[in-house]
Amino acid sequence: MSRLIRIGLLAIVAGAVIAATVVAVAVTTPLQEVSFRWMGLTGVALPVTVMLAATATLGAVCYSVIARDGGRGSRLSALVGVLAVWSLVMVLAWPTLAGMASPRDPGDGVPVDLVVQNLWYRNPDPAATTAAVMSLDADVLVLVEYTPRHAEALRLAGAVDGVPVPLGSAEGAGQRSGCPVAGSSRPSYPDPDPWRRSDDAVAT
Repeated sequence: MSRLIRIGLLAIVAGAVIAATVVAVAVTTPLQEVSFRWMGLTGVALPVTVMLAATATLGAVCYSVIARDGGRGSRLSALVGVLAVWSLVMVLAWPTLAGMASPRDPGDGVPVDLVVQNLWYRNPDPAATTAAVMSLDADVLVLVEYTPRHAEALRLAGAVDGVPVPLGSAEGAGQRSGCPVAGSSRPSYPDPDPWRRSDDAVAT
């Protein structure tokens, strides 16, 4: 029974190492572009890896207690696994920690309020969502799952009135900017339908 427990604890440590490695690969390679599941995983990569590191640490400690009279090589392997997972945590956390330790000078730029909103393509009440979004009074508004129904609701709400750079697409994403957008080839659009594909005028 004790042997099975030890094997199980080592399996937990090994599983945490493998899972953390998969997370790190998803973050550092184009794997996140394969599907939304991988993309979602990269969004929570750091907390997931911390959880895996804590799990590996707990498993290694329990193994060391149970196998304190033997299995020195296995205890060393468990320790190496724990260190490997915590190393991945540090790699993922480093950009945040570096930014906290040495914040950049804000410079002389003007603060901009950016709002990103998923409208949901099956939204039963685009007008209510439009009203809520417009009440935020954002300088730059980026819309996801943007459909022709949302475009019409935004037009009726006057979302494009007096906006220097109204851009967008009725096929999935839209962008509305009340300030100059980097890479824009035209600062304003006098045409009657200013909502147009953002990739025609904005450098990404």
